[in-house]
Amino acid sequence: MLNQISKIAHMSLLIWVREISKIFRTTKEKTYIWMVISFLACFALGVSLALMTSAQINGANLPDELQRRIIKTSFGGAMMLSGIIATIFCLTTPTQTSLQNVISLLPVSNFRSGLGQTLPLLLITFFFSCSVSATSFVVVFKTGLPRTQTFFALALLIFAICFSIIFCISSFRLIKF
Repeated sequence: MLNQISKIAHMSLLIWVREISKIFRTTKEKTYIWMVISFLACFALGVSLALMTSAQINGANLPDELQRRIIKTSFGGAMMLSGIIATIFCLTTPTQTSLQNVISLLPVSNFRSGLGQTLPLLLITFFFSCSVSATSFVVVFKTGLPRTQTFFALALLIFAICFSIIFCISSFRLIKF
């Protein structure tokens, strides 16, 4: 099952890169290089914002209500950024008809083919969203919560980012068809 999904995901990513290469009139290799460069730039932006935020937040001096509000605001920002990034990546994905024509020839269930087609989009969006939302991770650490609450808040933040991504991709797919 995983072998089929990974092969479909690889094929989906390859078609996506070919489509972007065709739009920008460049080679696939340059498209991969620019994908890595854009991720590193996004990661550098997230890290620099996180460093500036960590220098300004001192959790020991904050009242409980202010700590909760700061965490809620950072969660909301992370969800908004994830939704925006997911929407941008959904707009760049190629139409599913060419890939679906190829996959329909394979003995694969609709669930596996759908998951394989969506997996590259989900993973790329997740990595970009987490790198840009590094500030939210720092806010959770620096607000001075107890260790168990910090880990719970981090798990909740990752869940919120995943939920936002899946919601945006699902909404886009529903509207698209």
